Amino acid sequence: MAADNGVTVSITHPDGTSLSYTENLVRFLINRRDKHLPFCLGHWLETLGHAELKRFVSLAEREVLNFATDQEPVETGCGEDLMGVVVHVLAVETRSMKVSMEQYTLNLGMLYSLAAMEEARRAGWIALEGVLSLSEPARASAAITDKGRKEMPEAFRRAMH
Repeated sequence: MAADNGVTVSITHPDGTSLSYTENLVRFLINRRDKHLPFCLGHWLETLGHAELKRFVSLAEREVLNFATDQEPVETGCGEDLMGVVVHVLAVETRSMKVSMEQYTLNLGMLYSLAAMEEARRAGWIALEGVLSLSEPARASAAITDKGRKEMPEAFRRAMH
């Protein structure tokens, strides 16, 4: 539970598990100064601390891999939190409460990719032009920097093309 500007935000799963990233996102949305300006996922990702972003990328990767197998998904303990982030981001970016759950795995994969791009931007491996958006991925383009050519892991570099 957190409070800013007199507003308390507490989001938990019915089983009592904290949905910390969803809570963080909703708190960010409530406290935005320029609520009339369009919101994009990248605005929130930029506010996450280094450790928070690293953990978020790791959780998203684990959940994406969970859905990528032909086996029944394994409970990772973060699925509901990531689903909350996807649903809230799409609702605010599109300004519509109609979010297709049929597209959830696609949106989850995009969420993971965009969060990993934010990590790469912070490492200086890519330069972003535009803003990262879940509903409109074309709003941002990335270019590998000289540092990225030297330091970026090959698998990530291949994924950028």
